[in-house]
Amino acid sequence: MTGIEAYRTGTSFLRSNSVIEIGHPILRRLMQDSGETANLAVPDGAEVVLPVKSRR
Repeated sequence: MTGIEAYRTGTSFLRSNSVIEIGHPILRRLMQDSGETANLAVPDGAEVVLPVKSRR
């Protein structure tokens, strides 16, 4: 998946899944506790979508 296809898949996922709302505070806490970047990866067929990133 490249370019616009990846963007469309990601934005579609963000609009339709509450996992973002649930995952974001958990990732933020993980990032704060570990001092590292935390990512949420969701499988999409043979690809993975990274809908949430929390950075230091």
